[in-house]
Amino acid sequence: MKKLLLFSLLLLSMVIQDAIAQTKTITGKVTEAGNNQGMPGVTVLVKGTQVATATGADGSYSLSVPAGSTTLVYSFVGYKTAERAIGSNTTY
Repeated sequence: MKKLLLFSLLLLSMVIQDAIAQTKTITGKVTEAGNNQGMPGVTVLVKGTQVATATGADGSYSLSVPAGSTTLVYSFVGYKTAERAIGSNTTY
């Protein structure tokens, strides 16, 4: 009986933790406006957090965004920083 109760409490705590810490994965590709080629090494940051990644060799990225996040910030040396709103889409 004690094992069943302990197991139930453990399972309940895992479900609550998942509900609190929900994230969604966003993928995208950063391209240069002039020639539409992918830009490697661009920093993609979730504004107001320390969650960030850098784009790969083809300009693509994937990022787990915490619930409630509203903006992605793109930065690269020599370029103007850009911000984009996070909507309901998961591809940018």
